[in-house]
Amino acid sequence: MPPVRDLDALIRGMEPVLHDGTFVFAASDPGVEIALGEIVAYVREAEGPSFVVEEAVARRCGLTPLSRCAWITLTVHSDLEAVGLTAAVSAALAREGIACNVVAGARHDHLFVPIDRGHDALAALRRLSRDAASPGLPGPLPTPDEFARRYADAWSGGKPDAVAALFSEHGSLVINDGEPAVGRAAVARVAADFMTAFPDLEVTCDRMALEDGSWRWYWTMRGTNSGPGGWGRPIDIRGFEALEFDEEGLIRVARGHFDQVDYDRQLAPVGG
Repeated sequence: MPPVRDLDALIRGMEPVLHDGTFVFAASDPGVEIALGEIVAYVREAEGPSFVVEEAVARRCGLTPLSRCAWITLTVHSDLEAVGLTAAVSAALAREGIACNVVAGARHDHLFVPIDRGHDALAALRRLSRDAASPGLPGPLPTPDEFARRYADAWSGGKPDAVAALFSEHGSLVINDGEPAVGRAAVARVAADFMTAFPDLEVTCDRMALEDGSWRWYWTMRGTNSGPGGWGRPIDIRGFEALEFDEEGLIRVARGHFDQVDYDRQLAPVGG
């Protein structure tokens, strides 16, 4: 993939990754030898070389850590002549009170933040990317279309837990203003009921739309009511879910709506 120069595209697609481990900045005398494969970053300064290495490497080499850091990589392939990404990222972290040192590689930008703020920094960067991609959609999912695809795939995949996994721990699903299914186990039971009734259930996303400040997932459901007690009738019905998300991008509330009369009509036995 060619390097990206457009700032909006860089922010939307930066996909930050938090590396495992603790990394340190350290200065050393010119005579200190560190294997190339152990060096995360190296800068030649007038006073001597500066390194970013894993904390264990610094200890082994007798280097004194100047700062203990978490390492985050922006995995988008950024153009070295792109303008504004460092400023946007630094501003987002500064709003959270997170110090940041940026090191540019030939392909990616790398951020080093205080070790105890790594997860906070990751969340802030995901919010920045999310807001650029889809204002109003919380969480780390890159775009509304990507969420819609995952949700449709989960409903079509025959695994109720896959649907429940897209809900927060205490998330709720309400269908046609009925009793809410609260919590992942309850959501999974609702999904299991549909998947049992329609063994060939297929749900497709018609569109994901921001309407009146909230997200609506418009869907089409098709399948054959060949499960226990069914009459083998096909179903083809459309509806939508009004969705509210938590800060992690999981569904906090889903309110589903479809034409119950048409649904019942389609499932009724022939001549019934």
